[in-house]
Amino acid sequence: MRRIGFFALVGLVLLAIMGSQAYSSNTKEKVKEKLNIRNSIKTTLTGKHEVPPTTSNATGTADFRINKDSTTINYTLHVSNLADITGAHVHYGMADSTGPVVVNLFTGPAKTGPFTGNLAKGAITAADLGGPLQGKTIADFLAAAKAGNLYVNVHTTANPNGEIRGQLK
Repeated sequence: MRRIGFFALVGLVLLAIMGSQAYSSNTKEKVKEKLNIRNSIKTTLTGKHEVPPTTSNATGTADFRINKDSTTINYTLHVSNLADITGAHVHYGMADSTGPVVVNLFTGPAKTGPFTGNLAKGAITAADLGGPLQGKTIADFLAAAKAGNLYVNVHTTANPNGEIRGQLK
């Protein structure tokens, strides 16, 4: 009888652990579902999307991949036909406005001369968020992206406020 009680207790503990893991996994999926976000956010950067628009022939792509734990976002920023790059950031602002930096993607050293290739690659966590998202979570970053309040731009010597830009959605 004692043996049956022991196995019953072990079974209950295992069920509680499995239930807790399922709850945690379901909670993370519900965050993504509530925000209607899949596993990645992508944008194309051009001069016509800058505020004010530039006549640059340069282009770029920014790809943000959300990790399964929803607490880290891996990113890759690729640019073509840019020269004298000084920085690249995620900013807080709608498509027709400019705003403060919320994440640094590339801060140097400056790329002098013509450049085509992967400009920046890395990971974003809540600790990396600044500006209006400082002290917030990755879920807050994703909600701002979904609302159309975040954009990526690349700054150059010729266009210090930004040469190419793409809105995150």
